[in-house]
Amino acid sequence: MSLGDTYGSRFRTPNGLRLREMLSQ
Repeated sequence: MSLGDTYGSRFRTPNGLRLREMLSQ
């Protein structure tokens, strides 16, 4: 939960969005 928030806030770029998708998978 906290990790996702930190990544989303730090990686506010298109690349970050893909990273979150990979983690979700």
